[in-house]
Parts: sequence; C-alpha cells; structure tokens
Amino acid sequence: MDPKPIQPNKIKQLRGKGVNIPSPSTIHIGDEVPIDQISGSGVKIYPGCRIYGEKTVISAGVQLGYEAPVTVDD
Repeated sequence: MDPKPIQPNKIKQLRGKGVNIPSPSTIHIGDEVPIDQISGSGVKIYPGCRIYGEKTVISAGVQLGYEAPVTVDD
C-alpha cells in the first residue's frame, strides 16, 4: 500500500470535530477510512502516524502515536 498524504478536506473535517493534529502534513489517512468513525473528543494524532482500513475506529481520548509514530489498519 503506497501511502498518500491526508487530503486537506479530511484535515478540515477532523479538526472540525475537535481532533488535535499538530503536524497534519506528516500523517497519512487512507481514502477508505470513514471520518465519522474517528471521534473528536480528546483525540490527538501525533506526527508520522498512518491510518488505513474501512473498519478502523478511533475512540474518544485516544492519543495516537504519543510515544512513536504508529500504523493502524482496520
């Protein structure tokens, strides 16, 4: 799977939900990931993270990539 940078409209949608993305140009989100399955409440996506899979769910309060960049797939 060849990662593509997150699309600007996805950044706006996630930030509109309250997701904290300190460095949006460094994360990758697959086109198949439903934005409505990512909670906005207390979620922070740290630099270097990759999110893929149509079954992926990120719940309230998740600090994705806090200690090091991670890849989530379904």
